[in-house]
Amino acid sequence: MEIIKTVILSIVQGITEFFPVSSSGHLVLLEHFFKIREDKLILTVVLHGGTFFSVLFYYRKKVYKIIVDFFRMIFSYKQVSKEDKEYIYGIIIVTLITGITGFLLKDFFESLFKKPVYVSLALFFTGIILILTKFIKLKENRNTVFDSVFIGFAQTLAIIPGISRSGSTISTALYLGWDKEIAAEFSFIAFLPAMFGALILELPHKAVAPNLTLLTIGFLVSFFVGVLSIKYLISIIKNRKFYLFGIYCIIIALISFVYFVL
Repeated sequence: MEIIKTVILSIVQGITEFFPVSSSGHLVLLEHFFKIREDKLILTVVLHGGTFFSVLFYYRKKVYKIIVDFFRMIFSYKQVSKEDKEYIYGIIIVTLITGITGFLLKDFFESLFKKPVYVSLALFFTGIILILTKFIKLKENRNTVFDSVFIGFAQTLAIIPGISRSGSTISTALYLGWDKEIAAEFSFIAFLPAMFGALILELPHKAVAPNLTLLTIGFLVSFFVGVLSIKYLISIIKNRKFYLFGIYCIIIALISFVYFVL
């Protein structure tokens, strides 16, 4: 039974980390539904690790280029194009904003929204934000550095269980007039340093008598499902159906609200 629960949680994590429907919100709801004890929550950290490597694998060429360009900027600044410099600056800005505000507000928001009823309300809010992206028009130009400030604060909102990280960052980029595919790519690349930092901070607090078999299953399932989810989401974004996730969020929010209230 524990293996079945682990597989279910892993699949949910792999899908919802990248689909704009809030992985943390879904995990909180499922943890309450399955009555998972606090000492089992190291699994949550491992599942996030699986999705971290999903992004690293899917965008490995882009990540490699960013790393190479970063060191070129240090030793030979003029060899890096203006566009590539702005991209790197943008990632740094998002990471700094997420790291600083996340460190200061993480405990407050997580304690405030740990109850499933509040998670339902946050999911409803996410749904509204996503649906409104249907009416956004693309701009011809974008200012990656300036826009990254807003994307950084949008990513910080995802500290709240029920607020989708990918949903808030991609939606913000779309509201700023970005191309859908570029918005998705930037959102996922910006996810890497933020998630890496979160894993480093969280792991020591969750390391309690882990079941290595369950953790291995959880990691592998969330990794492979995560890779497929990224690929599928890109396809959905290309077809301009990103807003449909908002309808899903609202439905889940209403169902979970009724379930946990009544």
